Amino acid sequence: FFLIAIVNLVRRRRLLERHALLWLLTFVVVAVSPAFVPLLDNLAHTLGILYPPTLYLLVAIFFLMANGLRNTIQISRLSEQNRRLTQELALIRHETARLEKRGAPGDE
Repeated sequence: FFLIAIVNLVRRRRLLERHALLWLLTFVVVAVSPAFVPLLDNLAHTLGILYPPTLYLLVAIFFLMANGLRNTIQISRLSEQNRRLTQELALIRHETARLEKRGAPGDE
């Protein structure tokens, strides 16, 4: 279901391919991770985590934080770009209005 939903979002251009790849990678990791439960349990004990499922939650929290940070950076960049474009548009409109008031050369 998840794979179909991601492909459908990309097909309808509601999700960019680069973002879809991140979600598909996440899906693959979640789908394959049960095969590595003994390895992850050993890693949890090596790290001093007494309850191994806590490691899974810790990894998920870090992933969500990294994804949130990436999204925040993109939103900040787009907001700044939007502000600059709005300012440039305002300047162009102002200059156009000024030229229209003054009259175009050759209108006499």
